[in-house]
Amino acid sequence: MAAKSTNTTPKHEQGPTTFQAPKPRSQYQAENAKRRDGNMEILTNNMTGIDAAHILPYGMTSTSDGARLRVLIESEELPSSTWNLLTPNCYVHRPYDKGLIAFRPERITKMIKDSEEIFHVHLSIHWLGENCHQMLRVCQAHREPNAGHVHIAGRVSRKRGNIGTFTMYTKGQRVADGTETEIGFPDLDDAQKMVDRLAMSWFMRMILFLAGGAGIPFGDPRDNEEQHDPRS
Repeated sequence: MAAKSTNTTPKHEQGPTTFQAPKPRSQYQAENAKRRDGNMEILTNNMTGIDAAHILPYGMTSTSDGARLRVLIESEELPSSTWNLLTPNCYVHRPYDKGLIAFRPERITKMIKDSEEIFHVHLSIHWLGENCHQMLRVCQAHREPNAGHVHIAGRVSRKRGNIGTFTMYTKGQRVADGTETEIGFPDLDDAQKMVDRLAMSWFMRMILFLAGGAGIPFGDPRDNEEQHDPRS
């Protein structure tokens, strides 16, 4: 028979009880979340599956806190150029995230449309794959299958913001290595910031590619347990 507890401390003065793990979500909640997440990508209103938004924060971090707050408060809708967002769909995000796709900034051009100046950042798309520096064939996503899944969409309405100017879909013609596209900005300073950010990304991806890390998560096969070679 267990001994009776001698703790006479009032219950409201006792310490915290043992932590209990949260209860799992119900099937109803899971279905609601699935329907919510599968409706539409909130930034571009595209119906394609969006895996992630790559935030390129150069335009925000290079400004003062006061200027950043003014942009947030005074803008009815936040322009994509402020955040420098890329929202590729799942077919583009996954190879992009693994370093299999790189965007190289080429030049900035200016055009006048409806009495407004528009500055276009021209960039070329490059497919990066395996090379002789890789000791393990852990890259499952190769250039040709990926290239067959994407094409560059035409320019969309400016009401969606600059973010809709550059999008890839899962249908249409193949994107060849070196294909050029463009992103429009209403301000030259924003265009220059995007060039700076793309240039930094381009050099980092080329370093990863030349080191044999394209397609390998984190550039190191030992960081991926599923693809780890037990012989190494």
